[in-house]
Amino acid sequence: MRHLDPSEQIATGAQAACCVLGNIQTGDFALVDLASLPVPDETAAEFHARGLGFLATIGIVDGKFVSAFAVPVSDQLAALLFQDFSVFLLKKFTAKSGGDGVEWLERLFALPDTREN
Repeated sequence: MRHLDPSEQIATGAQAACCVLGNIQTGDFALVDLASLPVPDETAAEFHARGLGFLATIGIVDGKFVSAFAVPVSDQLAALLFQDFSVFLLKKFTAKSGGDGVEWLERLFALPDTREN
């Protein structure tokens, strides 16, 4: 039986996880939601053109932040990537579905009033 490497463990056990692609020399990084894989060919080509390679997997497993880095990174870079992951989580879990907010209220207000006076 094959054992999963740390990145695979995060990917299979996380409530939310992303793959971190990066180019440490240029300081260019991208977080890719594992739930959205595979990425479109155009996106993969853009990542390749930017010189991005696999850097880490970051996720939430049992309510805890977990990570597995493919290469050693500085504490400052790790902190920056964890901050970016926090923003990723915020966007992922607070994303509004279509029609929420003002648009939904405008449509509600436009409905005819069928109550009797």
